[in-house]
Amino acid sequence: MVSVKPKRNVICMSKLIRIIILIPLLLIFACESDIENKNIGLENKNNIKRVAHAGGSIEGDTYTNSHEALDYNIKRGFELFEIDFSWTKDQQLVCIHDWDRSFKKLFGFQIKQRPTMEAFKKFNQGMSKYNICTLHSLKYLMEKNKHIKIITDIKEKNLRALRIIAKEIKDYDSRIIPQIYHPSEYKRVKKLGYKNIIWTLYKFSGDNDCVLEQVDYLKLFAITMTKKELKRNLE
Repeated sequence: MVSVKPKRNVICMSKLIRIIILIPLLLIFACESDIENKNIGLENKNNIKRVAHAGGSIEGDTYTNSHEALDYNIKRGFELFEIDFSWTKDQQLVCIHDWDRSFKKLFGFQIKQRPTMEAFKKFNQGMSKYNICTLHSLKYLMEKNKHIKIITDIKEKNLRALRIIAKEIKDYDSRIIPQIYHPSEYKRVKKLGYKNIIWTLYKFSGDNDCVLEQVDYLKLFAITMTKKELKRNLE
C-alpha cells in the first residue's frame, strides 16, 4: 500500500479555517450598495454580528464615513461600524478613506495635497452631500449611542492615531476595536489598553504557517481577509 503525504498548504489552510471559525470572525457587508433592498439579517446562523463598513451604505452611496450613514445604519440595528481615519495636513484625524478617489467622490473635485482641519471643515459644510465625521464629531456620536462600537482602519501612523483616539474616546478600551496590519503591533496596541484587536491580513507578507504561529500566540477578537485571499487559499 502506498501512502500519500497531504500537501502542506492544504493542511495549513484547514487549520487556519478551524482557528478562524473559533474566533468571532467579522463579516463586513453593509458597505455594499446593492444590499440596501435585500432582506438580510444583521446576524448569520452562527450568531456572528455583521459590520457596517465605512459607516455602512446610504442611498446607494458607500465609503462615506458620514454621520448620515451612521445614523441610518444605527436605526437599522447595526452595532459594529468600521470607520476609516486619515491625517489632515496639520496632523488631525478625520474619517475619510483616502485623499484621492474617496475625496473626489465625496466632494466632487481633486486636491493636490491633504487639507488642514479648517479647510476640511469648510469643504464639509458646503461641498459634500454628507457630513463626514471627524474624530471629534465621532466622539459625540458615540456618547449619544452608547451601544455601538467602532472598528478602526488607519493606514498611516496607526499606533500614533490609536494613542490619540485613546485620549479622546470615553471607554475606548472596550468600544474601540483597532485593526493591526502586522503582529509586531499587537503588544503595543494592548499596552495602550485596547481589549479587542483585529488582525487584518492584506498587508501581511507571511505565508499560512506564519499566520498560524501568530494566531496561536495572539488573543485576537477576529481575523479579516479579502474574499480573494480566502478563495485563493481554499483552491
